Amino acid sequence: MAVTRKPVAKPGPTNTDANLDEATIRAVIERGGTVAGEGRPDEPARKLLQLRMPTSLIDRIDGVRRAHVVPHSRHHWILEAIHEKLLREEGDADG
Repeated sequence: MAVTRKPVAKPGPTNTDANLDEATIRAVIERGGTVAGEGRPDEPARKLLQLRMPTSLIDRIDGVRRAHVVPHSRHHWILEAIHEKLLREEGDADG
């Protein structure tokens, strides 16, 4: 097996015709940007929840979902059901 040296990188051409003035560079730096991973400030925080349910209950949910003209995802259906339950329970507490 032959051993060779690591290739030496040749310097690329310099971009001399794109001389930017200091004010333009400063404007780009000061404009800033967003940090990776930051969500939108108006978006509510979300937390991952693992839910264990009997298969028979999942089958019943899926049967109801399929009855709709445009069925929602199982996730959406469960969130909607939780929301409706909270409205009922919180409404009972007020009255």
